[in-house]
Amino acid sequence: MGEHLEYWGYDPKVIVETDWDERVDLGDGLVVHTTTARHFSGRNFFLNNTLWQSYVLETPYLKLFLGGDSGYDSHFTQIGKKF
Repeated sequence: MGEHLEYWGYDPKVIVETDWDERVDLGDGLVVHTTTARHFSGRNFFLNNTLWQSYVLETPYLKLFLGGDSGYDSHFTQIGKKF
């Protein structure tokens, strides 16, 4: 997805591309944890070539899960146990 953001004018220095189960420290106590998501992506012959993610936003005061458009599966339970 980074190449699309660059095409739309975003500075490559501010684009962070991750895989599942990675941690991005944004400073000041804000951490983004990338987590599993299940989602169909693509059209015609270009199927599932994009990694969909859910996120846990962690602040010094709370943790917030953002599942987006993820389909329900056992990964929700695993994420809940971990965080």
